[in-house]
Amino acid sequence: YGGALTVAGIARAVGTIAFFVWIYRAAQHAHDQGRAGLTISPGWCVGWFVVPVAQVWEPFRAMSGLAIASDPRERGHAPGYVLAWWLMYLGSLIVFFVGARSYAHHGAIGADLGATVLANVLSTGAVLALWATMRFIERGQAYWATQARGASESSTKRRKRKRRGPAKMPKEDPT
Repeated sequence: YGGALTVAGIARAVGTIAFFVWIYRAAQHAHDQGRAGLTISPGWCVGWFVVPVAQVWEPFRAMSGLAIASDPRERGHAPGYVLAWWLMYLGSLIVFFVGARSYAHHGAIGADLGATVLANVLSTGAVLALWATMRFIERGQAYWATQARGASESSTKRRKRKRRGPAKMPKEDPT
């Protein structure tokens, strides 16, 4: 099992780093666009995942704020799959650690098999809910970027019209 665990560990590390880069960039975009709802800085959106004790609720607050700030409908609350992601993620960690402790205490592989299966099911559900959350945020940010470009193009057109002055009336022919 050593090689498989090493590959799984490397894949998890790469996935975690990619997620941290994504959440940082998404939070930075929300701040750059001046969107309300995200009260946590991009750095702390990532940092809260590694701060003991606070990592139990702060990453959820960061993702919720990011979803609220990115929501094109401006509903003022995050979609349900943000909460689903967080609960399944926490559940998978709890079940994994309880199963690992049971294995360490009893020393039998079968003792933690049910916990391992449950942790993997919860982990898979968490990944799917996280994927839906990320898609929601990316689509929302694309919408707001388009709105900002449209507003910027409109103001550019207005500035050009002002520089040219008012439209001139054609001169009447004296004859």
